[in-house]
Amino acid sequence: MAIRFLVRLANKTQLTPKEIDVIAHRANSLLNQFHANVGNIRVSEHAIEMDLFPPNVRDAAALAHRLEEEFSEILTFRQLDLPIPPQLQVKKSSHRHEASSTMNGSGRHMKKSRHSGR
Repeated sequence: MAIRFLVRLANKTQLTPKEIDVIAHRANSLLNQFHANVGNIRVSEHAIEMDLFPPNVRDAAALAHRLEEEFSEILTFRQLDLPIPPQLQVKKSSHRHEASSTMNGSGRHMKKSRHSGR
């Protein structure tokens, strides 16, 4: 699984969504020598967001600071795709209620009627 960080930078130079290709080229040209790249670039009036794919977790902060030097100050920097902690995981039920329901045409379960013809 690739290591991925969200980097959100201030958009002080008023870059626009039309300039995403230029932003991608600038950022990837800067990071290629470090075996890192960016993708999923989004641009709003206030921020430039991108996903940073560093070669390892240790280098991520230094690479984000290089992006900051190229574009503008970092507003948000955090690792994505982290495992869900056990205390937050949804527990799966071990029993099923298939005997008391049937599927209708929309893929939803419906209770079976006790009366024939319904």
